Amino acid sequence: YSKKNVLAYYTPVERSAEQYEVDFLLSGVMANMEENICPLIEKHPDTKFMIYFPPSSILFWYDFECLNQTEAILYNEQYVIERLLAYDNVEIYYFQNDFELITNLDNYTDYVHYSREVSRMMLEQMAQGERRITMENYLDILKEMQEYIQSYNYSSIWE
Repeated sequence: YSKKNVLAYYTPVERSAEQYEVDFLLSGVMANMEENICPLIEKHPDTKFMIYFPPSSILFWYDFECLNQTEAILYNEQYVIERLLAYDNVEIYYFQNDFELITNLDNYTDYVHYSREVSRMMLEQMAQGERRITMENYLDILKEMQEYIQSYNYSSIWE
């Protein structure tokens, strides 16, 4: 786990001039939710599902910025969160906005796979109810995420 290793094996995507509608990926996300996720939750109403959005590194987000797809990804996340919050037996946790973590590439072995220490930290925070998404906070969290990702100084990664 090191920034040097991550950058050695990372190839940035080429910048795209193409502009996408914010919902261009949504049909696939909706189908997955309706065919796979929601039926499982509904089949087990006495089971508490703890779902989390992992802390993908800043390079993950850099790729989506280069492809002009950040807004679409966050729009999909909003759909998933809203759909899952409708269930009483689901808790959602959001680690993508741990900005100190996702910008420290020493936590990663590549641009998406993080260390055991990060996994342990996530489990501890989930056990304490930290970083939990609710109907009251999810829009603010997603807005903060979008602002951070779209204003980040990506050139600093290679400094």
